Amino acid sequence: MSSFIEGEDRHQATLFPESLDEYIAEDSMADPRFVKSWKATEIMLNQAADYLLDPDKFSLPEKDLAEYRNCVQVNELELAMLELEAIAREHGAKSGFWRRLQKAARQMNLHDKVEEYEADFHRALKESND
Repeated sequence: MSSFIEGEDRHQATLFPESLDEYIAEDSMADPRFVKSWKATEIMLNQAADYLLDPDKFSLPEKDLAEYRNCVQVNELELAMLELEAIAREHGAKSGFWRRLQKAARQMNLHDKVEEYEADFHRALKESND
């Protein structure tokens, strides 16, 4: 019994890509552009979270951001953004917060959220002027 299949060409092309770059999808975390975008988004979200912790602008204990921090830690940035949104709605965040969150939404290409946060920004701005 032979160890190869009769009639098959031993020089046939492989089913695998020839280079490692072909294994990596464009939106993979291994793509430096994606990593840079991801880090920029994380920074923007942290700026929004820090706004909520600034006693001159808002009053929120650090423990209230625990779920947000967990989401960031496991790279669930959209969920982290939604956590911040929920906290801000519950506590009535000021316009500066919404502008920061809007920047993060824009970075993530979440166009519906960008528009929603723009409306929240103007609503908060109007409330602060009343």
